[in-house]
Amino acid sequence: PSLTGQGLAAGRPSTHAELMQTTAVLKAALDDPAVRDRAAVRAAGDDALDELQDNLRVSFAREGETVRATYRAGSPEDAAAVLRAVVDAYLDAQQIDGAVLRARGPADAAAAAAAAVRPLDQELAAARLQELSLDLAAAEQEAMAAAALLSQAEAVADDPVALTALADRSGVDSQRLGGAELAYLTAELAKLDQQLESMPDAWGPEHAIRGPIQRQADAMRYEVQTVRDRVARALRAAVEASSAAAERRSREAAVALEAARGDASRVARLPVTVMQWPEVPRKKVAPKAAQTLGLALFGGLGLGLLLVLRREIAERN
Repeated sequence: PSLTGQGLAAGRPSTHAELMQTTAVLKAALDDPAVRDRAAVRAAGDDALDELQDNLRVSFAREGETVRATYRAGSPEDAAAVLRAVVDAYLDAQQIDGAVLRARGPADAAAAAAAAVRPLDQELAAARLQELSLDLAAAEQEAMAAAALLSQAEAVADDPVALTALADRSGVDSQRLGGAELAYLTAELAKLDQQLESMPDAWGPEHAIRGPIQRQADAMRYEVQTVRDRVARALRAAVEASSAAAERRSREAAVALEAARGDASRVARLPVTVMQWPEVPRKKVAPKAAQTLGLALFGGLGLGLLLVLRREIAERN
């Protein structure tokens, strides 16, 4: 598995292809005398970096784990000089001795690279490990807080008010779980009890005024108790679910950190081999002048004949 979160895969061809096109590498290539003295670079002036970026193309192949760079220039010599400077600048940025690779040639390049390479994605791996470590620490703190809330919820399982406060602290919508309904019913019951307390003691349960209010208060008291039990169960279940989710996130963060550590250790053993250095072909490829001239002559005669025939037919008509 590759590192994630940075947009680059650790040590893979896509990493090298993207790092080869970074501004630091291209600026270092422009400082190479073979590139700095090119007429196109001198003419570009301050826009030399843009000119280099526009004409440089870097691609990669996952199957063969290779990176291929091409450059569009006015001559093969200029293209080879720029590409050689870019490769050298990239190897210098990765602290790889390009001179050793070049001296030994493609056959011994792997051994030379293995001796000189440092972890290519060391900075990316370190940044990712630090990020995951912070995520793990935050997840562990969240899990500990959720476990403490769960312990408190078990201690006040029959107190919806206390459970509501705990649920709100854990990020649960306590009102959606019945807290709003319970608060409304409790307030209405308090109003009825206040009316009953204001009535004379001589009025019995069957009194014409007290009776209906007493029956309504008893029915609402039963409903309030029923809702209290339901809300308490729902809130406790929500706190338990929140605690379980926090524990799961903590485990996932630990697994991700362990995987990233494995990736980082593999990155440290990844060599870079320059399979082919930029060069100018020894055999010049020239246009086929005779064949091209013959085709042009044939096309011109054919077009002229067609125009003459068309004019002759037009005059006869």
